[in-house]
Amino acid sequence: MFKNSGVSEESIAFAWVLRHPAHIQPIVGTRTPERIKSAAAATEVTLTREEWYRLYFSVNGKKQP
Repeated sequence: MFKNSGVSEESIAFAWVLRHPAHIQPIVGTRTPERIKSAAAATEVTLTREEWYRLYFSVNGKKQP
């Protein structure tokens, strides 16, 4: 689905938040090394605009405002 094969879904989710137009800054809030690594890996993920919107619209299948 995404060009970023080999990246965890969690990293893709963090990358989605980082690319949000409101410039949201996620708070990881964990001490689990694997989750921290996933969050850090998100900085290496480059979602295209098409990929970002595909995720955005996949939430409920409806066009969002």
